[in-house]
Formats: sequence, C-alpha cells, structure tokens
Amino acid sequence: MKRSQDKASRTSSASRLTPTKTRWMRQVGREGRAMKSMNTFSAWNPPLLMPFLGQGMTLALGSSRAASGCHILQTEARASGCVMVTLKALSAFGTLPAIDYAKIDEKFRPAVREAIQRGLSSAFRESGISVVDHCHAALTVLLSRWLVQSGHKDAKTLGTDLDELVKKTEARAMDCVAKAAQVVARFHVRGKPNEQHAKGLRSPIDPDADFALHVDGLTIRDFGWAA
Repeated sequence: MKRSQDKASRTSSASRLTPTKTRWMRQVGREGRAMKSMNTFSAWNPPLLMPFLGQGMTLALGSSRAASGCHILQTEARASGCVMVTLKALSAFGTLPAIDYAKIDEKFRPAVREAIQRGLSSAFRESGISVVDHCHAALTVLLSRWLVQSGHKDAKTLGTDLDELVKKTEARAMDCVAKAAQVVARFHVRGKPNEQHAKGLRSPIDPDADFALHVDGLTIRDFGWAA
C-alpha cells in the first residue's frame, strides 16, 4: 500500500514538472543550444554621403502616424563607427509665449486666439510663404486690437492694413514692434507672384517664416500680453 502511494506521489510530481521542462526544451532546441532573438545595431551612414554631411537638411523622426521635423546642425563620425548628429527641433513652442487673455479685452480674445492658433498650426508644416501670410494676419490682429485697447479712437482701426497700423504703433513709442512688423509686411508682399516678377524679388523661405514667427512673439511680449 505504501509503495503504491509513493509511486502515485512520484507520478504526480512528474506531471507537475513536465510543462516547465517541456517549455525549457523548446527554448533549447534539438542540439541543446539555447535559441534567443537579439536586436542588432548598424550605424546610420547616409549623412556621411550627403553634401556638407547633411548639415542644414531636415530629418523626420517618428512614423507616418506621428512625426516631427528636425534640422541637422552637425554630423560627426565617432571612433566606434557610430554616426552622431546634432539636431534642432522644428517647433513653434517656445517661440510664441503663452498669452494671458485676462489682459486682453473680452471682445478681442476670440480674434487674437484664432490668429495665433493659425500661426502655430502653420509653423514648420506649410511653405514659407504660407507661414508669413499667417504671421502677417496675426500681426494685423494684434496691432489693431492693442491700439484700440490702448485708447486709439479711430473707428476704422480694426479694419486697417498692417502698413498703416505700423505707423500708428510707432507713434505710440512701440518702435521695435513697428519696425519688425514692417519687415513682415515686406515679406508678405514678396510672396505675391506679380511683385516677384515686377521687382525681381525672391520668394520668402523658411528662415523668413521663422523670423515672422519670432516677430509675433516679440509683439505679444512688448504689449505685455505674455503670461
């Protein structure tokens, strides 16, 4: 009776160990060698074959579902054979400060919010001409609303173009904002094909658009509307 119990106990123990042993055997393989999968690494060499080592070009990071663009600032081949690139993120965040809308008249807040959002949405996603156009429109909204809020009594101010707004802003001792906005107004004109043909002007490019975006940020800060 005791021998039968011992045999049953050994059989029960073996049945409990069999699944674990079977899984281990599957991992080892037929010849007793462990089967493992490993991620391999290979250096990303294309920048070394590009003009100027790819410096100044735009590198896309991420996937088709969510990607971000970066400028290649520097490319370096390490002694280990690895290629190291120094990147600068193409993002408008940090260029335009957060706005304290409590400092803006309630009736002007929707127009200001919409104009700034359009500039942010277009930055580094659309062409330089398009970004300049959005920044030009945002400056028109910012300057006109600031002038009215500051006590300018002309009823036509809200419908005035940027060139006239620049003159009125400069008259109120906002020289930096006025001069910078005037440059953006010139970039806006350069984006028109007829002006390019008549005056031999070049079309606005990405660095011009970057400048226009910074002018929007300068305007928000100098008006005291930054959070």
